[in-house]
Amino acid sequence: MRSFVAVALAVASVVLANSASAQIRPRFMILFDTSGSMALDLDGIPTFGDGIAGATQGLDTDCDGAADDSRLYVAKEALRNMVLAFGDIEFGLTAFPRYAASQVACSYDRGGAGPYAITHRIQQSECNLATGPFVGSIGNPTLNTGTALNNGNCGSQWDGIGGNELPTDLIPAACRPGTGGRPAARLWATGSPQFCTNYLGGCPAQDNGVYVYPNGDVLVGFSGFGWPTTVDNRVGMLKWIDQRETSFSASTTSGNFCNHSGAGDCELRPQGPTPLAGTLRAARDYMVPIRTGDSVGSCRPYTVLLLTDGVETCDTMSAPVTTAAELAAAGIPVYVVGLSIDAGGRSLLNQIATAGGTDAGDPGGDTAFFADDEVTLAA
Repeated sequence: MRSFVAVALAVASVVLANSASAQIRPRFMILFDTSGSMALDLDGIPTFGDGIAGATQGLDTDCDGAADDSRLYVAKEALRNMVLAFGDIEFGLTAFPRYAASQVACSYDRGGAGPYAITHRIQQSECNLATGPFVGSIGNPTLNTGTALNNGNCGSQWDGIGGNELPTDLIPAACRPGTGGRPAARLWATGSPQFCTNYLGGCPAQDNGVYVYPNGDVLVGFSGFGWPTTVDNRVGMLKWIDQRETSFSASTTSGNFCNHSGAGDCELRPQGPTPLAGTLRAARDYMVPIRTGDSVGSCRPYTVLLLTDGVETCDTMSAPVTTAAELAAAGIPVYVVGLSIDAGGRSLLNQIATAGGTDAGDPGGDTAFFADDEVTLAA
């Protein structure tokens, strides 16, 4: 299986090689999956975190001593490597639609002004409902004060599959909670860490009472199109993926969310569903007018790269395929990189890539790229 980092770099290399002129920078929009499942590791084990220091850092699930195993962490590192390696490409960043507000997603009932949701806690309803949501919350369970996880309170449906296996049982014994003197994983209860994050994901057009979700969020735009021409937009890209959030801003200016061209410093976090079609539509609506008005648009490559660990959960399965075809018809090919995708998901992502006019050239016939290993370097 190809390395996720290597796949991302390979796609960027293809785009740069296809540039008609070294004097014309290709424009490359990354569509980044920020769904809750990005808190799983590459083997589907809940990490209960996203790598950001504190209660949300999560567990070490590969026993290397570092809590850096979530798909989100791995994907952000891959994107960081890509941005730093290809200065000749002008990148942009679009994420799944999110309601951004200070302390809007919490592990506890914080009270006070403004709406919020209690989402970041592992509890029996998350572990044992056959209809989900399954374990996808962030918040290190070894810091909790509730009952230790057992087959009765979290061994039934945590992954949607019946059985008596805890979400921590798949972690190697060398670093598994509750073994070797390590604290056990516990349910959230009073006295557990109280923390909030600043984003709630949703489906396009969903109304949470104070906010109607758009198709997607163009977080970092191309120079002069939401992003100021006086600042290198790589500054904004790297702030979103540096594994820290030091200065939250609720600003939702298209192309400059969180005022990343200024003092803002926000981060991609895992929360919400997987609106692939909506996010592709957001990229289409942003990029097509720019390409149409570009005096060198016929020479400058415009490209979309969709990074995802799942399939469409907000629209029909055909919707992202249709939108990818619309982008391709407008002269904007769509590459797809799937991370830890099962057989059913591969079919949809291959359809999106084919409709988007791209082909990974895999001997097995895959037109999308697939990766589940951040170490292997064979692209």
